[in-house]
Amino acid sequence: MAGGPLSVLVQLFFGFLLISVIANILLSWLPISPGNPISRFFTIVVYPIMEPLNRRIPPIGMLNINPLIALWLLWLVRSLLLYGFQAMNW
Repeated sequence: MAGGPLSVLVQLFFGFLLISVIANILLSWLPISPGNPISRFFTIVVYPIMEPLNRRIPPIGMLNINPLIALWLLWLVRSLLLYGFQAMNW
């Protein structure tokens, strides 16, 4: 991770969010109770990202593409922020 401390913080934050979305996807495939502490943790972390997408984009048949869109949007915002920091020499 190159860059200033703010770039490192952004990379860590968005890395955590990306991993949380992926973990939430994987946990949704397992027969785990929603009350499980690990499942609840990732649901709480990912909920603010997923809820606006879930309200606007319905599932396509049995396929919910919202987690993929969330991953793409997180990657895009992270890239734009890091590009901005690099352009401003932060």
